[in-house]
Amino acid sequence: MSRGFTDSDVRNAVAFVPVTSIGMEFSEREAAKFDSWLAEHDRQVAERAWGEGWAAAGAWQIAAPGTPYPWNPYRKEQS
Repeated sequence: MSRGFTDSDVRNAVAFVPVTSIGMEFSEREAAKFDSWLAEHDRQVAERAWGEGWAAAGAWQIAAPGTPYPWNPYRKEQS
């Protein structure tokens, strides 16, 4: 019976990252399972962030029609 990764599995995997560099390795099956879990986790985070940004942009336009969306503080400065 297989199960998905839990948050504690992720913390344990992260804790073992330095150990893998000195010879301890995960099986191909474990690595594939973690990769698929991580890809889905990242997709869910990105989806939620996009939705929250879209909602914030819509609220900004409703509050101040015609006003441009405010500058993104997370965007890197152009050099």
